[in-house]
Amino acid sequence: MASQPNRRKDDADQGRRGSGRGRGSRRGSGRGSRGTTSGSQGNSRSESSVAPSSGCIDSERARRGGRKSNSLCSEFQVSGGCTRGSRCKFSHKLHEISDVPTLSKQNFERTVETAEQIEISNKSRTKYRSWKRLIKSHPKPNDIRTVEILWQGALEILDGEDRDSKQMVARDLESDEFHGREHIRVLLEMTTHTYDAAIFVELVRPFLYVITHQAFLDCLSIDTCVGNLYNFISGSNGSRAMPFFKSLMANLLETYDFSGAHAKENIERTMIAISACLRELARRERRVLFHDEFPDIVTSLENSVGVVGVDRTSAAFSIIPSRTQELRGMIARAHGLLYQENQPQVLDASTTVIQSTYPREIILPNGRHDNDEMDITDIRILPTEDEIRSEAIEFLPSTDPDQPHFLVDSAARLLDTHFRLLRHDIFWRIKVFSWWSHSCH
Repeated sequence: MASQPNRRKDDADQGRRGSGRGRGSRRGSGRGSRGTTSGSQGNSRSESSVAPSSGCIDSERARRGGRKSNSLCSEFQVSGGCTRGSRCKFSHKLHEISDVPTLSKQNFERTVETAEQIEISNKSRTKYRSWKRLIKSHPKPNDIRTVEILWQGALEILDGEDRDSKQMVARDLESDEFHGREHIRVLLEMTTHTYDAAIFVELVRPFLYVITHQAFLDCLSIDTCVGNLYNFISGSNGSRAMPFFKSLMANLLETYDFSGAHAKENIERTMIAISACLRELARRERRVLFHDEFPDIVTSLENSVGVVGVDRTSAAFSIIPSRTQELRGMIARAHGLLYQENQPQVLDASTTVIQSTYPREIILPNGRHDNDEMDITDIRILPTEDEIRSEAIEFLPSTDPDQPHFLVDSAARLLDTHFRLLRHDIFWRIKVFSWWSHSCH
């Protein structure tokens, strides 16, 4: 009998253990289902979110586990470097990551190329800082060496690769905190009584290259600074610029008389720079066009092409005549506008000449002799005997487009007018000689 209660107790213990296992399996299955659900949610989140989020999770796991993550460092992916160094929990090796975006690899390669230019950029900035020290101090009188280093250094910066340094040249020259304008004044007011012509031209040449440099003129962010510098170079209505360019042209032609082949090439380049500077000066400072010496300087520059003997294959042979013609047009338009503005006005009435609208008789070229035709294609070039002996007044059309004409088309009228006037200028002497010989008989 005692054995039966023992068996019942054992069966009860086994049942409790079995039920415990069932509850445990149910809990486990519940965890598994929740894990599957959370896993699917995690996948959906990872597809809709950015990649570095997984890197952060891996980083946390790696931090806890004391190992590095296989994910690529986001900072290294963008810049090619990492500020955390060896402490970073992410990978810094591109070849270990198979799913790295192609754009990131391109960015990495681009940063490597940029890194190779860091040394060049540092050299440019070092050169700029040394140049900037020159304009921080007042110019000294008769200091040719400073003038040479200043403008040659500015030219080297503009020819360099560092964009920021290029823009700072114009800003520093124009800034009131430095003495760039005083250095410009020293060069503009320099005379050849102290320095000979060759030295003067050599000092001025880099200055012209600087103020006409493409990086100096074509940058919109510094255009205001450049405009202020040209305003200072011009002076009041060109009072500072015109004597400078007049002296420069005289010294340039004097230098040519004692120059060789290499110096001739530099002279041609200087002439091109002068033409560019005059054009830019006239474009930015319109009052320069009214200076009395400006047309003479343009004429001197135009004649210098023949004096120097510029080769026809040279760039100066085509550039300088084109720019001098452009400058003459600007001068003519400026003076024409000034003339129209200065016309007197009487009681607010216009003084413009009013053309008469009264109908005029249109004279037709037809019937005077056997070679008098309306269509110029029917007119024989050489005058006929009947035309020579005719005493009728020859038809000569007016060149005034406001005058009436039998042709309506302006192009046909222009061609008709020039043909008849040119033919008259060539053969009128034959008709006069015929009349004179007839009167003598």
